[in-house]
Amino acid sequence: MTEPNDEFIEISIPSTTEKDDVTYYNVHVKLPYKFYVVNRRYSDFIQLKKNLEILRFNQKLPYDLPSRFTSYFVSSDKLVEDRKFKLTKFLNDVINDSSLRNNQLVLDFLQLPKSTFMIKNINVDSGNSSSSSSSWFNNKSEESIDVNNWAPYLKKTNNSIKTLIAKILNNTADHLQLVNDSMIIKKRIANLEKNLKLFQTSIGEGEYNRRSELLSSLKREYLELDRLIKDIKSTNTIATIGAGSVATAGAGAGAPKQQLFAPLSGGNNNYDSSGRRVLGRQKETTKTLPLTSKELFQQQQLQLQQQEQDVDQVRQIIQRQKEIAMVIHNEVNEQNELLDDFNAEVDASSDKMRNAKRSIKKLG
Repeated sequence: MTEPNDEFIEISIPSTTEKDDVTYYNVHVKLPYKFYVVNRRYSDFIQLKKNLEILRFNQKLPYDLPSRFTSYFVSSDKLVEDRKFKLTKFLNDVINDSSLRNNQLVLDFLQLPKSTFMIKNINVDSGNSSSSSSSWFNNKSEESIDVNNWAPYLKKTNNSIKTLIAKILNNTADHLQLVNDSMIIKKRIANLEKNLKLFQTSIGEGEYNRRSELLSSLKREYLELDRLIKDIKSTNTIATIGAGSVATAGAGAGAPKQQLFAPLSGGNNNYDSSGRRVLGRQKETTKTLPLTSKELFQQQQLQLQQQEQDVDQVRQIIQRQKEIAMVIHNEVNEQNELLDDFNAEVDASSDKMRNAKRSIKKLG
């Protein structure tokens, strides 16, 4: 999973800064076109690793951070030097991991632009896409799935769907091969669903609901792919695809986009070229007018990705709020126990006072 560092980006922590009795590690980030420094506390590294593990369904990262516990026999200077070395290794391991380096958490932590690894990923993917895709689709047997590899299996299936959609958009797909690959993906989705039900009792309700949402999203992607394939003519002429609509092979070049929207000057346009009824048509806007059908589809995909990121951020915020609520709940319980103990002591003191008063009366 970890790729060798090709010096595309260099990260080091040569120094620290002390501010208000807090140590900040100066993370030097060197790109081909610029250099800058990011100051991070040790707790920031811990939080980054924790958040990444949450996004990986609580799977532990294979990259370790230095221990948070200190020894009385180790000087503070030596402790800082050891942490600088191990934190540098941790960051380099993360950015060289193809499954982590494009994560928004990593990019924000290092203040990297989203396009930092885009060119690098394209070069890597272009060299491996044909072989990986071929081995994936040629494997007809039903792969075994456990709790740990369920998420990577789902991601691989999702990438396969996107690959097929990209082939359709680029007019490089063979209709018969698309149908065969679609059937394989359908079986893999069924395999994911079957195994998720088996994990329900072992992963807990919250994790099960989260994985169910991911599976539902994958099913929607597959339904979109299946609909696109069904609309392709078997004459190997693939019509231009719009955002959520496919034209027939005999339609003109502008037909798909026209079928996406209602006519600007009114009129009845509730049926597409194949005679199927289409409801809820949108009017063409100034933003969509200069876009082609392919660009509309890509715009829709970008919007969906942004929405998924927003939902994920909301989920993280809710998770943090839940943790805070649990801490408050535990604190309230502890305070209640202290109050109960205090009440018991007050009652005991009251009994002693009453006994003392009786004794005084007897003496009087």
